[in-house]
Amino acid sequence: MNQLKIGDKYSFHDWGAYLAPSPVVGLPKPKTEYVEIPSGDGSVDLTEALTGDVKYEDRTITAELFFMPPRREWQHKLDAITNYIHGQRLPIQVPDDKEYYYMGRVSVSSTKVDGVVFRIELSMQCEPYKYKRNLTVYDLVIPVNGALNVDCKNIRQWVLPTITVNRSVNLTLENSSYSINAGSGVYTNIVFKRGINSVKVTGLAGTSVKISYQEGAI
Repeated sequence: MNQLKIGDKYSFHDWGAYLAPSPVVGLPKPKTEYVEIPSGDGSVDLTEALTGDVKYEDRTITAELFFMPPRREWQHKLDAITNYIHGQRLPIQVPDDKEYYYMGRVSVSSTKVDGVVFRIELSMQCEPYKYKRNLTVYDLVIPVNGALNVDCKNIRQWVLPTITVNRSVNLTLENSSYSINAGSGVYTNIVFKRGINSVKVTGLAGTSVKISYQEGAI
């Protein structure tokens, strides 16, 4: 069934609403910054100067739901939907992209009657990235030589991984080393960028190492 999932509700299974047609998912606009050179050609591109990466504006998703029940049920249907989603910040899953979800604020933008059909238009202002439904997880053990190498693939959005170890270890990423104490935590100076992030973990053989993170894509 072609339907939206908003929060933990499915548009057809929970509300009996059909989706027509597929939602329109906009792309986020890059936040660019250029400085003109008064006495020279062109401009200087400072888009990535502060953070080393491109930042983006929010993206929008629009969709239309429609019903064909008896007219006396229209208000009940509308009340059920608006009380659950209108103005709420919720995860959104579209039917053509089931491996990912979007996060945004949902609004009922308008309603209209088209003959025997009752239509509800939705507008969703979402974060620029869409997120994998499942965390990416590497669950490993340091071998007998005391060194563990792992290539952590990240799609696009820079992310801070959660690192869980049962003993203290040393972690190396991009020629920088970090001491990791036993337990689970996020370290603000350990950042996975786009592509392959080669990590080396050294410590006692048999130490369990778990690296988990939420991948985001455009």
